[in-house]
Amino acid sequence: MESPTKSTAEGTNERVNKLDLVPHDILKKKIVIYFETQKADAARPALTLTSLALFIGIPLVDIITYPETGIHFELVQNAKARCENDLVERMFDHRIDKSTGLMFLKNHFGYTDIAKALSAEEKAKIKKENREIKRSISDILDAIETKNKITRK
Repeated sequence: MESPTKSTAEGTNERVNKLDLVPHDILKKKIVIYFETQKADAARPALTLTSLALFIGIPLVDIITYPETGIHFELVQNAKARCENDLVERMFDHRIDKSTGLMFLKNHFGYTDIAKALSAEEKAKIKKENREIKRSISDILDAIETKNKITRK
C-alpha cells in the first residue's frame, strides 16, 4: 500500500502523514481505547509505538516522525510520552533488558548518546581543557616534588 502524497510549491510530491487523514475525534477515541484496554499489571504487553500504530491502522513511521506543526501534535506527543514512560518503568523494574530499552528509546523517542550530540568544536574544547587540567596537575606534582627535595636536603 503506497503512502498518499501531496504536491509542493516546487512541483515535487511530498509524503502525507497518515495521521493527518484521521479525524481528530476518531484518533482521540482510538488512542483512549488503546490505553484503556491495556491492563495495569506486570503481565500485560508493553505499551509500544508499534502496537499503537497497528491499533490505529497507520505506519509506525507516521507516529515517530509526526511534525510539531501537525494537527494532532499534542495528542500524538501525549501518546508517545505514555509509551516512553512505560518503557522506562519496565527498564527500572527489570521487566525489559536495559540495552534493548535504550535501543528503543534511541530509535523511537529521539534519545542520543551525549558523545554523538557534541559538535566537533565542543569535543575539541573538552580535549583542550583536559590537556590543561593534566598540565596543571603535572605542574602541581612537580612543585610538590621540588619542595620535598628542598626540605630533605
